Amino acid sequence: MLSLTPSLIYFKFVSTGTILDSNADGHYWERLIQAKLSLLKNFEFFFTYEMNAIKETMPTLDSLITSFQTPFWIEDSAGLLLVIMLSL
Repeated sequence: MLSLTPSLIYFKFVSTGTILDSNADGHYWERLIQAKLSLLKNFEFFFTYEMNAIKETMPTLDSLITSFQTPFWIEDSAGLLLVIMLSL
């Protein structure tokens, strides 16, 4: 769907759940932005997950955080905002 809007400059994505899923994959979003949304200037991510439900998937949580620690997210995308919230 987003690939149909290549001139998009602002996008806000909100995801809530009890399991970590591909919505929170930094590598996926990086590829999508680079390939289909090159004009994007402001991208706000808000991920909320219930901590009690993901305790057994802590390695997945680490992978999620690591996926947003690439040069694209740290150096190239200064205008993009990422917020990950964990509910206890």
